[in-house]
Amino acid sequence: MSTTPESGNHLLSIKLQSPSLAPKTMATTTATTSSTTTATTTGTAASSSGNELSNKKNLPPTPTRFKQEASFCMYLAAFSALLGAIGFGLGIGWSAPAFEQLSHNTSVPHLYEPRDLTLLTWISSSMPLTALFGALLSDSMVQRYGRRKSLIGYGVPFAIGWLFIIGSTNGYMLLIGRIILGLAIGALSGTAPSYIVDISTIKIRGTLGALFQLFIVTGILFAYVIGAFLPWRMASIVSITPTILQTILMYFMPEGPNWLLQNKRNDEAKKALTKIRGRNSEIEKEFEILMKESNQTTNNDGQA
Repeated sequence: MSTTPESGNHLLSIKLQSPSLAPKTMATTTATTSSTTTATTTGTAASSSGNELSNKKNLPPTPTRFKQEASFCMYLAAFSALLGAIGFGLGIGWSAPAFEQLSHNTSVPHLYEPRDLTLLTWISSSMPLTALFGALLSDSMVQRYGRRKSLIGYGVPFAIGWLFIIGSTNGYMLLIGRIILGLAIGALSGTAPSYIVDISTIKIRGTLGALFQLFIVTGILFAYVIGAFLPWRMASIVSITPTILQTILMYFMPEGPNWLLQNKRNDEAKKALTKIRGRNSEIEKEFEILMKESNQTTNNDGQA
């Protein structure tokens, strides 16, 4: 079959033009891919922006700012609660210097290793063990009686525990005293920090909360210093002093306003807030915000 010059020229023309078509196709494909990627990115950004706007709409409104000023009563109430932390530390640090003195031949009771190793171990470890159960009981105490009354009430087992230790004539009385003391210390550790947070202003709330741990360590230091210079019975008498002071001072302190609001005692809550805030504080605004937060918490608990 013969091929005419015209058809040959046509095929030659197609072959010559084919290489030039590839860049155009690639450019078109690249442009299309770029356009698709840009559109996808734009769509993703728009979607992300839309989600952010949606999330911002769902965020709770920022609370209205108000002036807060701490009163002398607030500082005194916080210090009263922190006295319990010193008592906590004194209870922890008591055993080390006391055990050294109990090993003396003239000591009553006379406890020494290895004869009384098991009993001494229980006397030392019983307080932190029973503190666990005391911490578990503190929540029910607070819900029923409030933080202030609970802190006052903890003075009773504190005093009983120390009195058992002071008057002990044998190792088992020491053990009973430490067990009772541990229950009181555990309950205190679950109540005092929350009371401090309840009464404090926003500006110094974190500082006052951190002081609880600092006062525990300070109590441990005091126990070692007192034990180095005083007999263990006298050291025990000194160790009961912060607890007595806490009980007396807390009697004159107000209850936390948040706890009062949660228990529908609004008038008492406002009076308590007035006592723990200074003259320049905007008490009405703060009280209104606390009321809203309390109602919201109550509604959430009801839905749950």
